[in-house]
Amino acid sequence: MIVVINIDLPIDHPDIYNLTLKFTMASMRKNKKVYIHHDPELIKAAVHEIKNKKMSIRQAAKHFRLPLSTLYNKMIGKRPIVCTNRILNQDEENRLAEWLNNLRKHGFGNSHKDIVEIVLAMLAARSSSQSPETSIKKPSRQWLSGFFRRHPELSSRTSKACSRETADVSPKKFEKWFSNFIKCMNQSDPTILSSPNRIFIANDCGFSFDPESKKVVASKGSTHVYNATSNTKTQVTVLACLSAAGQYTPPLLIYPLKRNPHQNLLEDFPEALLQVSNNGRITSAIFFPGLETPLFHPLAISRSPSFY
Repeated sequence: MIVVINIDLPIDHPDIYNLTLKFTMASMRKNKKVYIHHDPELIKAAVHEIKNKKMSIRQAAKHFRLPLSTLYNKMIGKRPIVCTNRILNQDEENRLAEWLNNLRKHGFGNSHKDIVEIVLAMLAARSSSQSPETSIKKPSRQWLSGFFRRHPELSSRTSKACSRETADVSPKKFEKWFSNFIKCMNQSDPTILSSPNRIFIANDCGFSFDPESKKVVASKGSTHVYNATSNTKTQVTVLACLSAAGQYTPPLLIYPLKRNPHQNLLEDFPEALLQVSNNGRITSAIFFPGLETPLFHPLAISRSPSFY
């Protein structure tokens, strides 16, 4: 590390203090350790060559491309050649990591508790086939940390709950949907796509009464992490709709009620619309009749400049 100080500054100048403080904090900051997994077979071969006096420790470390300190610790018995505190072997861990990654791609992220239960099930299946009397060791937090360290493609992330239909959406499904949509529009009325007052975008936002955001296993580098949940939980849904011409409909609020309430829920929001459903989510019985309301239809037939 090189520190450059301006000698023209007086010793009591505040920049000297700030620079000294930054240098001290940078010196105290520890670099994150990087753990590398070494093939046990290579270590065994290196130890065998050393014990048979065919190679020195330095020669074996250079020949088998192993760190000198690691090979020395294995040689004197300070560290075991094969880690004995690993609950699963290498093949089992690889299959578990691949399975977790495949579940994540379909929107089913697993929490740390789920991983522990999965590992216990794997150990139970192994012990039943080998030795039924073998005691099963429950994975600890240290084991989970080591598992993520040995599989850097996985990480623990806070998920966003969404329905299974939403979590299962893929780019191919998007392309297929829009391709079919354009074909349908061209067959019905090709002028629709050139009339901004006839093109609307609607988006709903749900406010859950019992939000659950837990950490799940996801691929490292994922921008958004979703977790598929049941769509039966109650919530309040707000539906907003805007046309390409800049006109918008009044927002629609959907409450989780069996029937319309006697109390005026829109007392402080008179320009909004109110609907009810069993779980507060939007349904076809609510959405499609809204397209024929006097509030929406005039916007669609109003004159506005075309796109072309």
